[in-house]
Amino acid sequence: MSDRRRPPRLLVKTLTVAFVTLALLLGVVFVVVTLTVRNQVRQAVLSNLESTQRLFATVETRRQHELRAQAALGAVRQGQRAPWRAVSSRAMYRPSPAPPVSRLRDASMR
Repeated sequence: MSDRRRPPRLLVKTLTVAFVTLALLLGVVFVVVTLTVRNQVRQAVLSNLESTQRLFATVETRRQHELRAQAALGAVRQGQRAPWRAVSSRAMYRPSPAPPVSRLRDASMR
């Protein structure tokens, strides 16, 4: 007989099956965890994008309302300024009225 002893065949087969089973089980767990995490990340990103889109839509709506209000206010102010512009432009070329005589007389008496 030889000096070298071989392990029993049943033990080798059992250990091989155990390691292969463990490797397959770990592989399946890895795939399941990967898919679950991928779906969770996808849902988180989708939720974040939707909330950001709602926020931007709200900001854009508010900005449009402000622009409309500014345009309306500008139109009102232009309508109010037009008569004053005419009056002020005429007043620039008209000499200022002389002070009343009574005021001049009172100032000279002092």
